[in-house]
Amino acid sequence: MMHELSGFDNSKPLYLFEGEKDAIISPLQGISFSCGATSIPKSTEVIYAFGLIIIIYDNDKAGEQGAKKVAKLIKSESSTTKVLIAHWDKSLPKGYDVYEDY
Repeated sequence: MMHELSGFDNSKPLYLFEGEKDAIISPLQGISFSCGATSIPKSTEVIYAFGLIIIIYDNDKAGEQGAKKVAKLIKSESSTTKVLIAHWDKSLPKGYDVYEDY
């Protein structure tokens, strides 16, 4: 979904979703790297045009680990980029994702 970035306003946050269906259904300006929580493309420099990146991965162990992995990569490559990881409400079931909210 990296091709979507050209139409985004980089003065607003970029949202990283775990799944493509999550990114497509969300009204937020976001993309997915696809292929699951631990999948990261070889080249991520293009996302560093955004000053704030918010990671919204699924509410499960793989999502938590994947979000941390992506956040660590972003901070190691672009220390000036602010990175936040969204946390799901504890009342939601494991495996819950953005797609289920719509």
